[in-house]
Amino acid sequence: MADVIGRDLREFVIDAGLLALEEVLERERTVVCGPRYGHQEKRAAYQGGHTVGELVMGGRRVRARRPRARGMNGHEVGLPSWTAYAAEDPLHERTLAQMLIGVSTRRYDSSLQPVPAGVVARGTSKSAVSRRFVAATEAQMRVWLGRDLRDIDLASMKWPSCQA
Repeated sequence: MADVIGRDLREFVIDAGLLALEEVLERERTVVCGPRYGHQEKRAAYQGGHTVGELVMGGRRVRARRPRARGMNGHEVGLPSWTAYAAEDPLHERTLAQMLIGVSTRRYDSSLQPVPAGVVARGTSKSAVSRRFVAATEAQMRVWLGRDLRDIDLASMKWPSCQA
C-alpha cells in the first residue's frame, strides 16, 4: 500500500509540475505576443502553436510541451523560463555523482526514480551515461592539468634508507 501511495504522489507531483511549467510558459508567451486572438496593431511577436522540447528531470531528459512565439520577422522568440531551464544541464553532475558512488553505466537507469506513465524520457542508456561521464571527467582533468603550479611551494623529504 505504501508503494502505491508513494508512486501516486510522485506521479502527481511530476504531472502537476509539468502542468505548472506549461502555465508559466503560456503566461510568458502572452506577455511576449499579447492575448490569444487579440488584435494588436504594433505587436512584436505572434503565437506559433506548440512544439516538443526536452528538459532535465530526475537524472534523465524528458519531453515537455513548449509554446512557440514568432517574431514579426518569422524567427523564434525565446521564452525566458524555457531558455533558463533548457540551458541548465545537471545531467553531467548527476551522472558523475552516480558513477562515483559505484553505480555502473548499465545500472544507471534503475538507480533513478521512475517517471510516470506517459512521460517520454531518454538519456539513460549505458552509452549515453558513459559519454556524459567521460565528458565530465575530461573537463575536470583539463582544469586540473591546466592549473599554474608556479605559485605552489612544495617541500620534499628524503627518508633514511633502511640498511640491515
